[in-house]
Parts: sequence; structure tokens; C-alpha cells
Amino acid sequence: MTKNLMVFYGVAAKYGLTEQEYIDKQKESDSNFKLTQEENDFFKQNMVKIKIPKEHIFVLGDNWERSVDSRHFGPVPLKNIQGKVLGARGY
Repeated sequence: MTKNLMVFYGVAAKYGLTEQEYIDKQKESDSNFKLTQEENDFFKQNMVKIKIPKEHIFVLGDNWERSVDSRHFGPVPLKNIQGKVLGARGY
């Protein structure tokens, strides 16, 4: 059975903002603001569909620009998981 995971992590965000939100925020201080080519490329990236094998998970960092995650090294076998995050402080 195929399951699709629809989450906000499937869309590139910068400082927690979508492309249009980021542009709008930047234009508040510079009405002539335009995305750089690097920023444009970042927002245009798209995650390809992958099949995650049984007994594996897909890990994804919350900051695409700096994260090294399953996009780079693939799904992680469950047997390699040593713990889990129960909550985060400061959010």
C-alpha cells in the first residue's frame, strides 16, 4: 500500500517563510527587492517521491539549507534508531 505524506516540510522555506512570504517581508524594507539566483534556486527545489522500505524511516531536517538528512543519505533502518525526541524547548 502506498501512503503519501503531506507536510509543510515538502516545501522549501527560508526563516520559516514561503517564497512569497519571504519576498513580501523583504519588500517591507526594500521596495525594489528581488530574489538572488541562489534564493530563487532554493525556493524552486522540490523533493522527489521516494519509496521508503519497510522497517525504515525518512528523516528530514527543518532547515533545508543546512540540514544533512535522508535527502542525502536515504532512508534509515529502524534498527539504527537509538532514541526519540519527546519535545523541544524554546519554540
